[in-house]
Amino acid sequence: MTTGRLPQSALPWARPLIGRSAQIRAFESALADGRVRGAVIHGASGSGTSRLADHLVRLAEERRHPTLRLTLSPTVPRFGRDALPPARGEAVPRLRTVVLVDELQYVDTADAALLSSRLARGDLFLLATVREDEVRPSFVVDLARRDDIAHVHLAPLDTDGTAVLLRGLLGSDVDSGTLRMLDRLALGNVRTLTELVEGLHQAGHLHHDGHLWRATGPVVLTPRLAVLIEDRLDQAGPRARGILETLALAGTVGVADLTESGDTSALPALEERGLVETRLSGRRATVRLAHPLFSEVLLRRIPALRRRDLLRRQAARIQRHGGRRTDDLLTSVRLRAAAGHAEPALLVEAAHAARRRNDHTAVLSLLDALPARHGTPATELLRAEALYHRGDWQAADARLRALARSGDRGAVVSAVVVAMANLFWSGAPTSEILRLARQTRPLIASEEERRSLDETAAGVLLLSGHPGLALARLESLAGLPGSSHSRLVANSMRILGMIADGRAEDALEGTQTMRQELVRGTARGTASPIFHPSVFGVLDVAALTELGRLEEAEAGAREQAATGASNPLRDTWLAFRRGRCAWVSGRAADARLHYADAIALSEKAGYTRVLRVAYSGLAASLAVLGEHTAAARAAAASATHPRMGLLAGEDLLGAAWLHAVEGRLADARAVLETACRDARAAGQKTSHMLLLTDLVRLGAHHHAAPLRELAQQCQGPLAQARAAYARAAADRDPHALVEAARALAGLGAHAVAADASSHAAQLFHQAHQPHRARRADLLTVQEQQHLQGARPLPRPALLAHGEHLTPREHEVAQRAAGRLTSKEIAAELVVSVRTVDNTLQRIYRKLGVTNRRELAHVLQVPRP
Repeated sequence: MTTGRLPQSALPWARPLIGRSAQIRAFESALADGRVRGAVIHGASGSGTSRLADHLVRLAEERRHPTLRLTLSPTVPRFGRDALPPARGEAVPRLRTVVLVDELQYVDTADAALLSSRLARGDLFLLATVREDEVRPSFVVDLARRDDIAHVHLAPLDTDGTAVLLRGLLGSDVDSGTLRMLDRLALGNVRTLTELVEGLHQAGHLHHDGHLWRATGPVVLTPRLAVLIEDRLDQAGPRARGILETLALAGTVGVADLTESGDTSALPALEERGLVETRLSGRRATVRLAHPLFSEVLLRRIPALRRRDLLRRQAARIQRHGGRRTDDLLTSVRLRAAAGHAEPALLVEAAHAARRRNDHTAVLSLLDALPARHGTPATELLRAEALYHRGDWQAADARLRALARSGDRGAVVSAVVVAMANLFWSGAPTSEILRLARQTRPLIASEEERRSLDETAAGVLLLSGHPGLALARLESLAGLPGSSHSRLVANSMRILGMIADGRAEDALEGTQTMRQELVRGTARGTASPIFHPSVFGVLDVAALTELGRLEEAEAGAREQAATGASNPLRDTWLAFRRGRCAWVSGRAADARLHYADAIALSEKAGYTRVLRVAYSGLAASLAVLGEHTAAARAAAASATHPRMGLLAGEDLLGAAWLHAVEGRLADARAVLETACRDARAAGQKTSHMLLLTDLVRLGAHHHAAPLRELAQQCQGPLAQARAAYARAAADRDPHALVEAARALAGLGAHAVAADASSHAAQLFHQAHQPHRARRADLLTVQEQQHLQGARPLPRPALLAHGEHLTPREHEVAQRAAGRLTSKEIAAELVVSVRTVDNTLQRIYRKLGVTNRRELAHVLQVPRP
């Protein structure tokens, strides 16, 4: 797909019916069972109950059932006796009339009695929708108690469901930031999500970068969504207006603080209507609006003078009731700042409190309200740190440099650290960055600050691909005086070095040390301006991946992604590590999504160092998915960016796999050989392990010995399982290959497991053991189901003789082994059937086979 905005002609979208297969099956089963008299679909407003019901009616019509559609509403609560079809002679006819009653909760007493009698007769099948957020009459309650009525509940979409629906709406995936934003705002509601996407499109805030859709501006409510929300809020009545307005302005508020805003006796009714949420923390009850979009609509309707008055009065109430909690302080000062009446000392105090909570957006907002004459070097350092965390390194750099030039020696180290980070991530040579550190060091008198600078320089060395040298330098600094900041930086670098060095178990222990250090540093106000606490989660994902705890790594990454954006660098690396975890697992489509997300985040923030290896991962994922043209573009893009050093050699994965899937196996192995030399030279054992495994997968079995040797130096079962696979492949031992496949499958490394079982099946076939070959084939099919559409690798016999096959012969061989006819192959490749047959004869001669079945065994393509 080309880059750019969604074309106007794409609207309105035909909203796909996502994730409803279980409900559809339940309806079909109920309709076919004469004992079941109906089905009721329950769901909140906008959850898709009516749309699902309409789809089910169409299914009934396809099965030749008579159908009738009726819709109720508060103003039209009845349909009358004449609306229903006449009663039929048969008690339960073979093809019952399916009567859809939409919004059954509005049914009046007379129609409820009519429906009850017809249900008792059994000559119609009731299909009804009921809103869960509306009061239900006794008839609907009675239906819920009946054994002969099926019930379907439409739960809100989870994050995965939101992503699937967005893919259906837009035709491809959205980036993680857009997914997170829409998931938070829609709260799993299908209609709200669709309207939000519509609003982004209408505002021109939805763009495609060639891989993913991304929101490039704020959400804009569509008129329809705004009216729906306004109508819902208006149902609360005038006596609750003050409460809702206060919550819109202040966010979460204690119940005691709401007494002057309105009649708090209305809170139970507001909560029952789904307008507010009440939470208990100890003895304190707090209230907030139930949906983030409620606030946006309410704020539009509050006049400026009333808004200022509400803000001032609410801040005063919080202060009168004590204001001892950090939340109280932040809320009170934020409200005063918004009303234009915040004292400078309180603004600074609140900014420090927000910093301790890692709320850097609040830090900047509070400092922006601070009059310039009250600014100090300390507040400027606080502002620069918040800018750094928000990813605006250039602005942070400019402020710190200005402080350093003004003679504030406390800003020198911070300024240089930020400058070094800017230089590294923007692709500057490592020598230039280290020269800056050397030039600055003589200007620093404090031993603690020197240690901080030296540790930052060691971190640059590590990220540049010198983990051994970096770890040695960090160890030499361990005994010197240092701040909490220094220890946190040192531990972070050590953990990265441990992961690269194959010591992932030690790395996981290290992240626990870091968390404890950060808790202590945050309490003292000395936490690092370099690493956000959520970075620990990213390090955990990296370590768990190398250990082979792949499901745990993915679960951790999902949890981290759901916490919300914290720092562009953290988000970039989380997306990258999630892509790498998916690649190791063999989930090619997920790998493509997350690598593309990392690229989008990196390009937006200007972190060019990440791009080379991220584009390479994207190219590899696209290649195995059969998207050769896109893979070639990604591989070419990878080569245009500077090397990072960390993950050395993996920047060539894309080019290698592109060669492999196009049949240029010698070229693929040559690229991987070069990549292995790069990884070995940089001391990147985990990258070296991955690359050696891929070489074995592509038939270079002589690399089994160095892989086994490397596995002895790496922690975790994944390294051992890879080594076992390599040894079994080199020894041509089918039994050991099956054992290795099962071990790899147990770890979630499905791509390598599929290769191992496929190789075993071929060897069993050659040994005339068809039963064992069939079982190995079944294991291969089972593992390939996890690969999300990735194309099978060229099989072992082809790997042995593949250099003698041309790229076109590879294409024909794979398709013929997959049971395509010559005519089908000719249509796909746009050649004649005679050309396909002649090509097949050449392939048979080269591979020593005589028919397609033997070819399938040689290429290890399981046949149904």
